[in-house]
Amino acid sequence: MGYFEMEHGRWMEQFREAGLHDILKVGGRPQGHHREDAKKLVWNVAFVFALLTTSCTRAEPTSQTDIVQTSTMVTGWLAYRGEWIVFPLRDINQYRPFSNNEPRCVSLVTDESLARRLPAFEGSFVEINGRAVDYESLPTGENDVDRFLNKRYYGGSFVPNFCLQNFVFEVVNFSDADDL
Repeated sequence: MGYFEMEHGRWMEQFREAGLHDILKVGGRPQGHHREDAKKLVWNVAFVFALLTTSCTRAEPTSQTDIVQTSTMVTGWLAYRGEWIVFPLRDINQYRPFSNNEPRCVSLVTDESLARRLPAFEGSFVEINGRAVDYESLPTGENDVDRFLNKRYYGGSFVPNFCLQNFVFEVVNFSDADDL
């Protein structure tokens, strides 16, 4: 006897024990208290189905962190790790920067006024508008060590480019998912 036959037999036995075996027969109708049990079973199954479908209606927001020179928007989860970064995953501890299988994070550069507003949105899903800036086009530091280490700066602030992309993203404005 195969696995499916065993499972079918187990289910039939459970229906028999519950007095609902007649429901499974063609044209069979439960009688007496079995009819009430059948109604309860149907309502319970409908309730569970409704519960499952309503809990799945709010989908996880989709991140867009693949940038090219013409990109004007990125979306994802905002975090500060030595620099402001938009991650493609909610749980940034699961992010693997050297994986080829998942989207990359995006390093952000911005002026001081916008940078002061960003901490309130850390961990939130954000939509950031701006423009892609070639990382290599950012100026290097003025001292010999910065030039030797090829340290890039934006507005006087060091840009580590943890995400290792060719472009960093200059923030013009942003909003969190609640504003979208």
